This record gives sequence, C-alpha cells and structure tokens, in this order.
Amino acid sequence: MSLSGIIVYIVASFVPSLTAFAVLFAIARTHGSRLWFAPGLLAAAGLAPAISLFFAVRLLIATFQAMAMSGGGIAAVSAGMWEATELLIAASSLAIILAIVTSIVAIRSVIHLDEQKSQTSSARTVMSLAVLLLALGAIVIPSMLFRKVTSHIFEVTTPHTSESQTLGVGEVSRLISSRLTLTAGIAIGVTFVLLAAIAATAATKPAHPPQAHVARFIALAAIIAVLGATATTFGLRTLAARLYQTAMTGKFAP
Repeated sequence: MSLSGIIVYIVASFVPSLTAFAVLFAIARTHGSRLWFAPGLLAAAGLAPAISLFFAVRLLIATFQAMAMSGGGIAAVSAGMWEATELLIAASSLAIILAIVTSIVAIRSVIHLDEQKSQTSSARTVMSLAVLLLALGAIVIPSMLFRKVTSHIFEVTTPHTSESQTLGVGEVSRLISSRLTLTAGIAIGVTFVLLAAIAATAATKPAHPPQAHVARFIALAAIIAVLGATATTFGLRTLAARLYQTAMTGKFAP
C-alpha cells in the first residue's frame, strides 16, 4: 500500500481516540470528581490500538490480494506485515501519551483527594472497574492478536514447517482468511464496546469523588496502562525489525 494510504489509516485510528479523550477531559474539568473519568480516558486511549488492529488486518488482506494478482513470496508477505505493524506502533505510541496524561490526572486527584467529601457509590465503582479492565485489555490485546496472526501466517506459508507440508494451497488460504476475519471482527467488537464505555462515563456525572482505596486503585491502573502500552510498543518494534529484515532478505527470521 502507498504511504498516503497508511497515513489515512493512522489518521482514522487517531481521530476517534483523540476526540473521545478531549471530550471526556473537557467534561472532567467541569467536575470536582475528575478521578471517576480516568477509566473512560483510558478507554479512549485504547480506541486507537483497537481501530488500528482492524486497519492492520485490511493491510494484510490487501497484501494477499496483491500477491494473488502479481505473485510474491515470504518477502512480500513480510513487507505487508511490516506496514501493518508500523500502523499498530503509531497507535500504541498514542495510547502511551494518553495513558500518561490520564495517570497524571489520576495521581494529582489522589494527592488532592478530600476524603471527607468522598462517597461510596457501588454502581459507579463497579462501572469504573469494568471500564478499567476493558481499557487495559484494549491497550495490550490488539498487539497480542496481531502477533498471533503473523505467527500463524508464517507457520502455514513458510516452507519446511510442519503445517505448510500437510496443508494444500486452498486450505492455507482458507485458514488465513478465517483468522484475519476473526481478528477484524474482534477489533470491531472491542471498538464498539469501548465507545459504549466512553459514552457511559460521559453520561454519568457524580458529584462526589471516590473513596481513598478506590481512588488509589484507579491511579494504579492508569500507571499499569502506561507500562502496558510501553511494553506493547517495544514488542511491536522488535517484531517490525524482524519483519523488515525478512522483507529485505527473503529469509524468514523466527
């Protein structure tokens, strides 16, 4: 795919994430209980990786379609995977930045927490914890799914592997297609669930901050999100370097 096409995918991944984050951040600034909005802000950070996973799958599909028309081997497959990985790296980098901003907001809110004004809200606490878990998963799971897809594709397309020797061309195509379709479906599902979580966070506007132990847990989760997004980005960079080497040399680097 051309560079302009990849840039379009990056913008399409960034805009929803940045828009949702900006809207929630603006709403949070009008309330004294900003800490309740941290889970939603992390969910907004997770939007970029989830959306970029869908577009990464589209890049891989386009790669195989191009190979069907003009041919190509392991180098062509690796080049397409490398482009898709770069897209995920960009999204994960944005998630790091947004998670850092969220963690700063959360830590400052914990430091200035007025425990006398804090209240226990069971419904809000449960919702916040659910959104936190969803956001953390959305930040790291797209990378894991993509790495699993690339590993599977190499397993069924690289000569001399156990699977490639037992499967025919038609079966290989079917397996790759089904795995890519499943991954794209998961990416779409996670995106819509994140949007619902963000909308729910924006719609509920608590008047009081959470209790101290809940506040500390939210702040800790924000820090974990930063670490998770950072680890994910480094892992993707390692994968991208290996794919680039394979694309240049035509030799699979496991």
